[in-house]
Amino acid sequence: MRVKIVTASGLKFWTESFGRASDPACLLIAGAGAPSRFWTDHFATGLARRGYFVIRYDQRDVGLSSSVDYERNPYTVADLAMDALRVLDGYAIRRAHLIGHSFGGCVAQFIAAYHGEQALSLTSIASGPIGASTIEDGLPPAKDLQALKKRWGSLFERMVKRNTEKGMRFYVKIIRYLNGDLTLDKETAAAYTKDLFERCNHPLTTYKSALNIVEKTLQTFEDRRGALGQVRVPSLIIHGDKDIIVPLDKGGRATHEAISGSQFLIISGMGHMLFNGELERQLIVAVGDHLDIVPRGEREPRLWV
Repeated sequence: MRVKIVTASGLKFWTESFGRASDPACLLIAGAGAPSRFWTDHFATGLARRGYFVIRYDQRDVGLSSSVDYERNPYTVADLAMDALRVLDGYAIRRAHLIGHSFGGCVAQFIAAYHGEQALSLTSIASGPIGASTIEDGLPPAKDLQALKKRWGSLFERMVKRNTEKGMRFYVKIIRYLNGDLTLDKETAAAYTKDLFERCNHPLTTYKSALNIVEKTLQTFEDRRGALGQVRVPSLIIHGDKDIIVPLDKGGRATHEAISGSQFLIISGMGHMLFNGELERQLIVAVGDHLDIVPRGEREPRLWV
């Protein structure tokens, strides 16, 4: 593991890499409000051992990357996509395999659709399609997010502010609720929660911005109808049949139908979170096999010139 701070357009991005820089690059994009270490060491190392240079990073307003006042300077999925490309630029990488989870999957889809020349492949996990109608085909409508905030929001903010063990235990309960039918790996979930609470410059900003950016993007998704028809790179869509945040039909299935020629993997018992050892091993194999589809000559990192 090697840490690198990438500075671009007045923002600093905390990044970490695994494997040999001479191998084809993979960029791991976490969901809204989730730090880079949502992608565990085991997952990143697993892909590195298959011959890939793996990069994970904290998005703006998350972890140790720069904070942005969303109320004064609102941003969109297009801005987050440019952040991802800036991270690659910081490593002098022209093209990369894009692997995104939840809202990170939307960011990866956006890059594949609008900046396809910089994508080698797309893997979208537990995400809905960026080009869908928010009412009929896309991610849960904003009212569902409002319900989520009403149910957990104020309590979550109080717990984060106090940064107590009680608050961390509460968040692990949320993870368990979102982990589907699979047994929760308590150690991994606890380590992730500790990282989320303590390795962060702006915990409250993170939570508020995460919901703001998702809600704002949901409102503008309809303007991107048909965008996924532009994706021309090998694409793998992965979704669990127990995902209550992004339901299977409106999430993975809709994304698969929107991307011509994409592969679709439904995982029984998988929810929105991925904290289960056997599931993680299954994902390493599925994603690694997908990346291997791209011919070796096309997989080499391309430097900016």
